[in-house]
Amino acid sequence: MKYLLTIFFSFYLLMGNSQNTFNIRPSFSFEAPSLLTNVIPTDSCYYAMGIIRDTASTASFISSLFVKFDLDGNFIYDKILSSSERTYEVWSNSLIAKDNKFFVAGESRGFGFTTRAIFFKLNNQGDTLLTQDYFNPQYPQCPDATFINVQDFKPTFDNGFVFTGYTVKKCPTFNADIHLVKLDSMGNTEWFNTYGNGRRDIGMSLIVKENGSIIVGAVKTNTDEVTENYLWQTHIFQVDSLGNEEWTYLSPPDVQRDGAKEMVLLDDGSLIVASGIGYEQERASVNDMWFEKSVFKLNPDHELEWEKEFKDNYFSGRTQTNNLIKVSDGSGFIVTGTETYNPNVSWILQSQGWLMKFDEQGDTLWSRRFIYPVSQKTEHIFHDIKETPDDGFILCGQSIDREDNVEIPQQSWLLKLDNHGCLIPDCYTATEEVENGQLPFKVSIYPNPTTDYLNIYHYFSEADFWQNGQYRIVDSQGREVAAFPIGQNDVTMVVPVWEWAKGIYFLQLVVEDGVVKTEKFVVQ
Repeated sequence: MKYLLTIFFSFYLLMGNSQNTFNIRPSFSFEAPSLLTNVIPTDSCYYAMGIIRDTASTASFISSLFVKFDLDGNFIYDKILSSSERTYEVWSNSLIAKDNKFFVAGESRGFGFTTRAIFFKLNNQGDTLLTQDYFNPQYPQCPDATFINVQDFKPTFDNGFVFTGYTVKKCPTFNADIHLVKLDSMGNTEWFNTYGNGRRDIGMSLIVKENGSIIVGAVKTNTDEVTENYLWQTHIFQVDSLGNEEWTYLSPPDVQRDGAKEMVLLDDGSLIVASGIGYEQERASVNDMWFEKSVFKLNPDHELEWEKEFKDNYFSGRTQTNNLIKVSDGSGFIVTGTETYNPNVSWILQSQGWLMKFDEQGDTLWSRRFIYPVSQKTEHIFHDIKETPDDGFILCGQSIDREDNVEIPQQSWLLKLDNHGCLIPDCYTATEEVENGQLPFKVSIYPNPTTDYLNIYHYFSEADFWQNGQYRIVDSQGREVAAFPIGQNDVTMVVPVWEWAKGIYFLQLVVEDGVVKTEKFVVQ
């Protein structure tokens, strides 16, 4: 097959689009590895929290990071909570905005004391107003019960808070229990309960109801007991306002399932749950469990109504779901996670950000993927997603580049999408235009002009384009500055350009050694 048509396109101008979008690895007031785990949108700015670490220090110098961005993703200021004696780590989606203050829960580690959970109260400048520590309840009676962590943290309707995760104990045997901690408005513990039956039980997500009941999403496994023949079950249960169990759902053992990573409660009492379906991988000593992404629905009687599995093109241990939200206009749900990308090199797998919109029956409405094609050792991970006042979505996470010459291999990632999940504003029209035969393919770039990233979205009608094609970028003199295989269809590729000289460049789509499309863009 030969493609003879070469088309030259003018600049892509974002005229008339009411939703701004951006993709950035933000720069802060320091140069150190960082990641963002929480983001909160407002009408005038975005607030975020995450973690930084000085690469020259020990783990005790992991610090929490509070950041403010404007609506275009530009950095305004940051604040760091650090200590030379202990860490401050916010790994969970736990940032809460309330009365012009921020509340968050995380963990703190250090030399000479146990790993403890920690509660922060901050003002809108990121200044710490209050902290509270929480220890594993078995410590010090059980000297080895030194671990407690936070997986989710939610406000309650009585002006307090609740968090869950897991505690670890070794008295008399090693196992993990779900913990549930109810706090008052100042972070003081009102009650603390643990839940488990001697296996590895981990709390992952929370829903707080107006009557004070709390739904806990968790996972139950036997991985502390065996090295093969694993049992993984989604565990969901509800407790009353004092922590007494009211009902329990445990997924059947015939299928291996991940935990309830995130949940949405519907008006009729049904639950939509982000999880995963597991497949045991045989190894010489200790087997692995890999998961395909999945969502399922429990009806009001806590019975499985439906389950949908979303298989990765390149199955690996990196695939997972992590966030789930209900879209405010009632049009569906957004689930985010991580997929694996293989850029036509069989032994190299990269992680790419993934999000999908689905309806109440679990049917896919659209899906989006974001990859970083110029490096062969990258991971892109979403940690949080929120709906924005303009009906779009703001996501945060991390970009990891393991190439040997990268000065800072781990960087924060902030991504603003429109209400169709598009970084490039017209991406949602591509499928219809191509499949209706209007075009053999669609390739769009954004922004143009650009200063830091060139984002490329494509959709092809024929597999030959994305399986065998590649992109070349040349300067105005025809010199190649970048080239990379396409690798898959219906994705957004993120290409860094900040080190390139200012000027005019051309993106070329090359198939069978022929250029079939050219896009002109400017780096300024």
